[in-house]
Amino acid sequence: IQIEGLSMAVYLSLIRENSDAKVVLRAHNIEHLIWQRHQHFEKNPMRKVYLNLQVDRLKEFEKQIFEAVDGIIFITADDEAVYKNNIGENNHTAVACGLNIEEYPVRKSEGETDLTYLASFDWLPNQQGVEWFVKQVWPTIKAKRPETTFKLGGRFMPKSFHDFKQKGIELVGEVEDHRSFIQQGKIALVPLLAGSGMRIKIIENMALSMPIVSTSVGAEGIHYDEGEELLIADNSPDFAREVLDLLADAPARKRLGKKARWRAEQSYLNQTLGKQTINFYAEL
Repeated sequence: IQIEGLSMAVYLSLIRENSDAKVVLRAHNIEHLIWQRHQHFEKNPMRKVYLNLQVDRLKEFEKQIFEAVDGIIFITADDEAVYKNNIGENNHTAVACGLNIEEYPVRKSEGETDLTYLASFDWLPNQQGVEWFVKQVWPTIKAKRPETTFKLGGRFMPKSFHDFKQKGIELVGEVEDHRSFIQQGKIALVPLLAGSGMRIKIIENMALSMPIVSTSVGAEGIHYDEGEELLIADNSPDFAREVLDLLADAPARKRLGKKARWRAEQSYLNQTLGKQTINFYAEL
């Protein structure tokens, strides 16, 4: 029996009561790390105290579940390393999330929008990353290249995002076809400051042959050669510079997109990753 994510692990005792099957946790993230990283950027002292409390509770619950299941499948080697170094030695492996490459068409031509970002904003790190980009990075981009356009799409946008319209950002909200939305941009952004596991959106962007500018956290757990398959920047001046340089260099965008697609085909096919998962089950 495979439990998808830590939130489903609350049913572990019920599963044990009704089945003798081996139980494997598919760990989407090291969950307490997400909130631990978020604390660093939290300015409200009361919320910071609350987050401290939640991190401690979540870390303890996570440790209990890791010890109680028969095996763990992490989605990144980075998360697996955190587990090995800090938590325990239960049966474990790392198998990335993958995709069906035929569902992601190679981009034949660039879209008319300069920048796109698509996310679900009921996840706090996505909100935080966009706010950082809009407040710390976007003003520099607009000052140096006033004609730059940016489409922001995704579900559960906070009301506060409506202020972004005054800064020249187009809010799209929930989109019908996430692939075509992403490909409307010349560059796909992943401005994340907190998180764990891997960002599936980066894999999808790669498969769609998009040039990508991301933070290190945004690209965490992804196999890539920096500068060849995506660009990394971890502070606002560097992020703005990477975006502006890439907007000015169409051949570089084409080269990055082509290499990104190659990486998706080499490392993230469901057919290959599924065999790795089955092999792990067979060894339990």
